[in-house]
Parts: sequence; structure tokens; C-alpha cells
Amino acid sequence: MQPNLRTISLLLGPLLFIGVSARMPLGLDLQQSRILGLSLWMLLWWFTEVIPLGATALLPLVVLPATGLATEADLAKAYGDKMIFLFLGGFFLAEMLEKTELHKRLALSILDKTGTSSRAILGGFMLTTFFLSLWISNTATAVMMLPLALSVLQTTQSSSDSASQLLSERLLLGIAFSASIGGIGTLIGTPPNLVYAGFVEKMTGNGPTFAGWFFLAFPTALVLGVAAFLLLSRGLSRNTSLSKDFAKSALDEMGPTSIAQQRALLLFGATVSLWIFRVPLVEFTGWTWLSDTIVALIGGLLAFIIPSVPSGPPLLEWYDTRKIPWGILLLFGGGLALATGLENSGLTSLFAQSVSKDWPLWTMILASTIAGVWLTEFLSNMALVTAFMPVLWSLSQAFGIPFEVIGLPLTLGASCAFMLPMATPPNAIVISSGHVTVRTMAKQGFYLNLFSTFWIFLVCYAYALAK
Repeated sequence: MQPNLRTISLLLGPLLFIGVSARMPLGLDLQQSRILGLSLWMLLWWFTEVIPLGATALLPLVVLPATGLATEADLAKAYGDKMIFLFLGGFFLAEMLEKTELHKRLALSILDKTGTSSRAILGGFMLTTFFLSLWISNTATAVMMLPLALSVLQTTQSSSDSASQLLSERLLLGIAFSASIGGIGTLIGTPPNLVYAGFVEKMTGNGPTFAGWFFLAFPTALVLGVAAFLLLSRGLSRNTSLSKDFAKSALDEMGPTSIAQQRALLLFGATVSLWIFRVPLVEFTGWTWLSDTIVALIGGLLAFIIPSVPSGPPLLEWYDTRKIPWGILLLFGGGLALATGLENSGLTSLFAQSVSKDWPLWTMILASTIAGVWLTEFLSNMALVTAFMPVLWSLSQAFGIPFEVIGLPLTLGASCAFMLPMATPPNAIVISSGHVTVRTMAKQGFYLNLFSTFWIFLVCYAYALAK
């Protein structure tokens, strides 16, 4: 951000808070005006990212107690929400995979089995990226896959330069798109999923489970992934092929699976299995304390305990956690704290009472889907979901419909940023390679955005009818 714009944004935030609080617009009382002003302040700083997102998320800790909108005890519950620790456990496991290079071995193993035609190359990379992004951050997945892709492109032979260029563009776009799509499939796959789950838990006391989210969102992500592959595979030359021994040579260079990788795979597999089969296990054993968060923390803690080799250091050491995006955890808490202030002020109830009840259900679902898919091209998906959750909650109360009916399409759509490089880090990462132009990304991403809007709307409308 340019210095002048940064200064304007820094000053405008608190001025918005002061101005709205003083004027009390729209017939609001003082407390409602204050929380509206704080919401606008935080939204401005979140959208412009004038300071780190996690730092902006700390504003409620200062403003809400000072204005009497919430106590420190209320805010402690928000910043210590159990969903935050579910994501933290996921972060620990992801760092373990990266440290042991198990993720790289898994990626090369998949590529070794997908074939060497141009479509097979694209499909192998997209499948690998999709799978890794279910568990590892979208950004980390794209960062890891980019050098692998560039190495592959250097070893391909083609009948023409145009065919090579097309493969380069499609392969790198496939990595960016798959990194975003894969994150949809699991509760820990991307931060907006946890923001949604945390908000539902706070407002209803019954948030989605890991397995519940997986069985709903994973098929949706799978369909979007197939659609992305079909879109990007059009027109690829069959004469362009990968050196057949690329993946095998890379695996041979890594050597046999290490003891650390074997133990990391066992721990990771056990944690994922517990997440998926936790509900029947609880019903069988009566262990009602065994939540998804507890499972995540058990897996994360064991990574600090299990030695990577006999009598050696553990699979994960605290030094390794320096790369964890701690600000995202604060962002969760800030969003929940803001929701606490909105609820305590009565502003959400007032908004619910003012909304017309003549809208058909499908229009609300479509509007939420469109907002998620298209606004995330310009706004941070975390900020978008965090900002819109209280608004959608108010609408759900006004219309007397389950919150998830309109909350889900926004959340799923927020991961579908395919057109612009600034929309999401995976897009920016592949653009930085110099092999893909913004125009090409925008063209292919536009078609995928259209399909994502249609499919997410269809899935969520069917879900609403089933409710």
C-alpha cells in the first residue's frame, strides 16, 4: 500500500468509530452506534490490511470493555474458543509433514503413478495439490508444488513452443486453483471454514464436526476440482510429455522412506481416522469429552513427544512452529469478539426486525453464494467471512431459517478466488513465476467462478430443502 493511502486508512478507521458513535445514525442508540463504528473501523483495516489482520483483530479487546459492550471475561471466551485450538492442532500436524518432507514424498508418489501425457501431468499435479491442501495451508501447498512443476516443465518435450507455453500456463493455473479448492474439503483446510464453524458454535452451541463438514464439503470440492481439470485440459497437445522417470528419479534421490516419515505418516493417519470416526467411537465408548479439538491437540502434542528416530529429537520441536501464522488464530478470536459486541448491543436483533420477509429462500442462498465467490476476488476471504457472519445470522433470525443455509454458501464461495492474483496467495505465487499472465488467469478463472457459483448454489439449495 502506498504511504499516503496507508496514512489515510490508519486515520480513517478511528475517525469512523468516533463519527458514527457521536452521530448515532439510523435511529441507533449509543451502544449500537459504537459497535457499528467499531465494525466499520475493523472492516476498513481488514480490507486494506493497513496493519496485520491479527493485529486488527485485537481492537475489540481494547474498545469493547472501554465502552461497556463486553467484559474481559466475555472476550476471553472469544479469543480462547475451542475452534481456535482445533486449527492450532492442525497447524502442528502440517508443520510435522513439512519438516519430515512427507508431503513431498506423497506428492512425488502420486506423480509417479499418473502417467506422462500432458493431461496426466496436469491431472497428477492437480490431484496432488488438492490432496495436500486438505491438510496443509493453501499457500504452503502452492509454494511447495511450484518448484516441482517448474522442474517438470524443464524436462518436457513438445512439438512446438506454443504447446509448451500452453502446458506451462495450464499446469501452474492448475496448482493455484487446486490449492484453493482442496482447502474447502476439510474443516482445517482453510481459515474461513474455521471462522464459520466457530461462529456457529458460539451462536448455537452446536458447531459442525470434522466428519460432518467433510461429508458435506469434500464432494463439493471434488466436483469443483474435476471442473477445474476439464477446463484447463482443453486443447493440451498430446505430443507434450514428461520425462518418464522424473518422479521416480526424484524419489530415488530422496532415498527410502525414513523412520521419521514412517512415524509422521502413522500419527497423521491416526489423527485423521479419529476425526472421521470420532462420532461412532464416542457413541461406542461413552467418551463424550473426545471432541474434534481434543483429537487435534492429541495429535499435535504427540508430534512433540514421538522421537523422529530412536533416542533422537521429536518429530516436531517448538522452534519449528515459528512459521505458524499465529495471526490467523487471533483473527478467529477478533471475529467472535466482534460478534459478542454486536449481540450485546442488540444491533443484530434490530437488523433482523428491519429486513423484509418477502424474499424467496433461493434468492438469499444465491445472493450469499455470489457474495462469497465474487467478493473474495477483491477482499481477504478471512475478512469477508468474518465480517458477513453476524449479518447473515441476523438474516437467518429474520426469516426463521437455519443459519447454515445462508452461512455455508458464503463460506464455501469464499475459497473460490480464481481470477485475480491478489485474490489469494496461491494465485499470486504462480503469477510470480512469470509463466502465467494475469489476462490468462482472469479468463480461465472467470469460467471457473461461474461454475463455482452455480454448483455451490445448487448444493446449498438442495441442503436447505433437505433441512
